[in-house]
Amino acid sequence: MAAYAVHAGGTVPARASQIDIPLADVNAGVCCFGNQANYWAQLFTAIAPTPVSLTFYVLPNSPTLDFYLLVTSISSSQTSFGPASVLFESPLITAANFYPSTDSLGYKTTNVSLAGLVLAPGEQYFWILDPFVINNGIANNGQMLAVFRDQIIYPQGELFAFPPTGLGLAADLNQNLATRGTALNLAFTMDFASAVPEPSTWAMMIVVFACI
Repeated sequence: MAAYAVHAGGTVPARASQIDIPLADVNAGVCCFGNQANYWAQLFTAIAPTPVSLTFYVLPNSPTLDFYLLVTSISSSQTSFGPASVLFESPLITAANFYPSTDSLGYKTTNVSLAGLVLAPGEQYFWILDPFVINNGIANNGQMLAVFRDQIIYPQGELFAFPPTGLGLAADLNQNLATRGTALNLAFTMDFASAVPEPSTWAMMIVVFACI
């Protein structure tokens, strides 16, 4: 499906670019989040200003686990490395948001619109799977599995794990993740769009008259 963007001149297909770390039956591992970890934070590097959507893969082993997707800026210094400002928060994601399984491992495809988010190309950000903010910080008693891929596939990013703080205790989203790198990436696809404005009616008329 083509990505579309709305401009003053009309709605036209956008030129899309993509970060793609594919799901695969080989060289893939799994781990969990929910009551085993507060968050998974995937570092990525923006390749265009306007992200359109994020697709990732989960294997639910509890139908009760709900979570959010966050996109944050990062704080990077000699003393602190981790999420900073929350730039985007999805609606609540539940099992109803999962697409049917499309691979032999049984992973469910989840696609989230990133409409309205603007990033700086070349800058690094986190997208975060966040099951810990539901019910005012009370952890859900469920887990969900996310696919890992080797960091060699995408050296511009890395997966960071927030350690558990105990069930019922909300984690600090701003904690230092400098020692929490996994040398892995989650499997995901992030689509970006760079809009191509449609010529306005007046501009088209000027071209026509110039040719007469």
